[in-house]
Amino acid sequence: MPSAGTSQSLDTPLIKVPYESLRRSVRERKYIVDGVKSVVTSLTTNANNSGLTNEERLQDLDKLVSKLTKMKRKLTEMSKEEEADAGRCVMRLQHLISLGHPLPDQHIPWNKKRLDVILVDHLLRSGYHVSATNLASEAGIQNLVDTELFKQAQCVVQALKSRDCGAALAWCASNKSRLNKLNSNLEFKLRVQEFIELVRRSAKLEAIMYARQYLSPWAASEMQDLQRAMTTLAFQPNTDCFPYMVLFDVV
Repeated sequence: MPSAGTSQSLDTPLIKVPYESLRRSVRERKYIVDGVKSVVTSLTTNANNSGLTNEERLQDLDKLVSKLTKMKRKLTEMSKEEEADAGRCVMRLQHLISLGHPLPDQHIPWNKKRLDVILVDHLLRSGYHVSATNLASEAGIQNLVDTELFKQAQCVVQALKSRDCGAALAWCASNKSRLNKLNSNLEFKLRVQEFIELVRRSAKLEAIMYARQYLSPWAASEMQDLQRAMTTLAFQPNTDCFPYMVLFDVV
């Protein structure tokens, strides 16, 4: 029979994933609300600016309306995501409550659903998404597993294999506060790879401009790797010089 500590460690991810998603939505919603406040401030400023012509006022209003429309669309999308996350939290809490404690000699059937969840999670982490989806459907545990999350992760992985860091950088932007708390340099590594891809295409001027914008802010903490990346400007992608060959060989 699993101990209480073991059960908690197995069941914690059930709640953690949708809960963390809700927390991220709350942070993003705050940014949008701050953006709305900024728009309102701009409206007040423009209204009090006697130096603007009517045409300029209309142009500014059009820009502000466009911003508000985008914010509204984003908030609508977030509301749907939050509703789905909240629903998953409720269903998973209800599942945990319904488990209760196993009757004598009923430990195997009591643990069956938990085992199915663990198996699906393992299949997803191993890249067997079709098998994981089929097992989740057969076991009736679609609401207890995070297939969509792993699909998104798989998209990021596939993009990286194609030397496209866009999806991974978008993920970094969405999880910036968490990465900062972990002192993670993942974004820097992705930026370096994008820089390397520009060098690979012989777009050296563009690479230098990219480095000024995205790599230089990391100079204080990543100077050695930054210098090594910049040195690739002096090499060809097929170089056999080890420190730089490794950078060009990243897939």
